[in-house]
Amino acid sequence: MDGCVVVISAMKGVTDKLMRAAQEGRREDLADVLGSYEDALRYIAPSDYVRYSSMLDIIGGSARRYLSVGDVDAVAAHGELLSATVMAAALEARGTRSTAVYDPGIVLERPGGVSGLSGFYVRQRLLHLIERGVTPVVPGFIGWTPDGKPATLGRGGSDYTASLLANYLGASRVFFYTDVPGIYSGDPNIIGNPKVINCMNVEEAYVFSAMGGKKFHPRTFEPLIGTRITAFITSPGSTSGTLISKKAGAGPKAVALFDALRIGRRGRAVAIIGKVDPRDLPFNPDFKDSNGNAFGKVFDDEERAVEAAKELHDWVISWAR
Repeated sequence: MDGCVVVISAMKGVTDKLMRAAQEGRREDLADVLGSYEDALRYIAPSDYVRYSSMLDIIGGSARRYLSVGDVDAVAAHGELLSATVMAAALEARGTRSTAVYDPGIVLERPGGVSGLSGFYVRQRLLHLIERGVTPVVPGFIGWTPDGKPATLGRGGSDYTASLLANYLGASRVFFYTDVPGIYSGDPNIIGNPKVINCMNVEEAYVFSAMGGKKFHPRTFEPLIGTRITAFITSPGSTSGTLISKKAGAGPKAVALFDALRIGRRGRAVAIIGKVDPRDLPFNPDFKDSNGNAFGKVFDDEERAVEAAKELHDWVISWAR
C-alpha cells in the first residue's frame, strides 16, 4: 500500500447513534458504540488490543466531554476517529506500516466550510509519513476548528475528505468503495431498472452529486475539477464500477430527482445529467447548469416528478444503446 492514504468512515449506524446520544444525553448509547469498536479491535488485532484500546479509551473520553455539553456535531465526529484507530490496527496486524492521523490538517472556518490553509497543513502532516512508507489512516467526514474542536463536513463527508486530500497531495487516483458497484443511472428506490454508469466526466459527477445523486456529499467531486486526478467508484471485491475522469463521452448519463430548493425553486426537480445537445432532449427544459452538464424541469408535486423521472430514465437508457 505504498503511497496510499486511507480515508475511513464510521461503522454503519454509528453516526446516527452518536447524534441521538448527544441530543438526548444518552451515555449508554455512547457506551454501546465504544463496545462495538472494542469488539472489532479484539477480533481484528488481538495481539495489539491493549495498545490500541488505550487510544479508544482516550477518544471515548473526548466524546463523553462533548456529550456532557450537548455538542451534537462534535460527538458525531468521534465515530470516524474510532474507525481510524481500528483500521490502523488492522493494517498493522497484516504487516502494513500504518498510523492513524486524527487531525490531518483539514481546518473548518465555519460549519462545513474548509479553510484555504488546509492544503498546507495536510501536506505538512501526511507527506513525510508517505515518504517513509507509512500508510496514514485519516478519519473522513470531519475537520477541526481553529480552536481544536472536531466538527463535521456534513453527510457523506468521508468521500469529500478523500477528494480534498487527493487534491492537496497531488494524487493521480482516488478510489471510493461503497456498498454499490458504481454510480447508478437513477435512484434504485424510484427507478426500476437503473444501470451502472461506466464513465462520467468530473463536472457531470459534480453536478449529479450536487443535485442529489445518492451516496455522495454534494461537494465530493468539486476538488477534482481542473485536475488530472481520476476517480473510480466501486464496491469491495467488485471488478466493475464508474470511472470519473477529465473527459468522457457525450450523451445523457443519469436522471436526478431532487428538491427544487437546491436551484432556488419550489417543488420537485428532475434533471438529465450529461452533455446533450438541447435539440435532442425529449422535453423543453426550464433550467440547466451553467456548463451544460444538466437540463431539467420543475414539477408542482411529487407524483408528477417521479413519473417524469421514470420516463426520462427510459430515454437515457435507450439513448445509451
